[in-house]
Amino acid sequence: MAERFTVREETQPIGGPTMSAKVMPWISLTTFGHSSTTENYTLRLWKTTYRKFLTSGLELVRNDLPCVTARLPVLIYTAGIWAIDFADKFPGCEVIGTDISPIQPGWVPPNLKFEIEDCNQEWTFPSESFDYVHLRYLVGCIPDWTELFSQAYKTLKPGGWVESFEISPTAESDDGTVTYDSAMAQWGRIFVEASKKIGNSFTVVDDKVQRPALQEAGFVDIHEWEFKCPLNPWPKDPKLKEIGRFGEVFLTQDTEGFVTLAANLLGWSMEEVYVYIAKFRREVRNRKHHVYIRLRAVWARKPETKEEPTPA
Repeated sequence: MAERFTVREETQPIGGPTMSAKVMPWISLTTFGHSSTTENYTLRLWKTTYRKFLTSGLELVRNDLPCVTARLPVLIYTAGIWAIDFADKFPGCEVIGTDISPIQPGWVPPNLKFEIEDCNQEWTFPSESFDYVHLRYLVGCIPDWTELFSQAYKTLKPGGWVESFEISPTAESDDGTVTYDSAMAQWGRIFVEASKKIGNSFTVVDDKVQRPALQEAGFVDIHEWEFKCPLNPWPKDPKLKEIGRFGEVFLTQDTEGFVTLAANLLGWSMEEVYVYIAKFRREVRNRKHHVYIRLRAVWARKPETKEEPTPA
């Protein structure tokens, strides 16, 4: 295995000018509400396909950022695919992937290891031991986002970067095809109401929680990226259409796995759940519904020194 703190320099074109990348030790923390076999299969399908189509600036090196370069997926890595891809691409970097459930694959690259970790507890990693901390799809799981980012701050070396990638539960459209009384619009309200029962918010993106929480934790040089993710193949753009096609499969393959727990918290009977799911699937599969959800990544840097001024 590569030395843990070795920095490897690379340059690679990414849809534009050549950028310089410093590939460093990093950790990706994620948690998810449930982990059935069907759900894991659905998530693998989503991630395996999504990484072929969706690229953004959130995980790319800008100038001298000690982050990563390449086309990377932007979706949950619960089953470990994202971490495996990263470790394969950057064999000189030690990768630690964590999850709250032991559902990782048996074979992984030699520079990757998985650990069971609850990111709401005190982190067990040494202070100032990582250059990059990646947090993904933690909506509904975090009671205190500032505390989460403070843990990341403690774990990062000075000058290291944290990235938070989250998703909104709110189904939207820009042309009124997602109406208030539709099952698609009700989807978000189900999770919002359920979150009141457990005390963990699902509206991290809607409420723009990430940036102020990162600032409060002490991070500087904060950047944001947002994407409207289609949930069926309604867009005319070929790339977005393909994303929407797999977004539809993702949501309709195991709708029960997503919504049942939240609906149970609200006192729904299983009959009510099944009726809702049937309506939801019909609506999502209707190409006349130009439905999307918002994805947002926010990444920020730990100051090099305590005296470094916070940018305005």
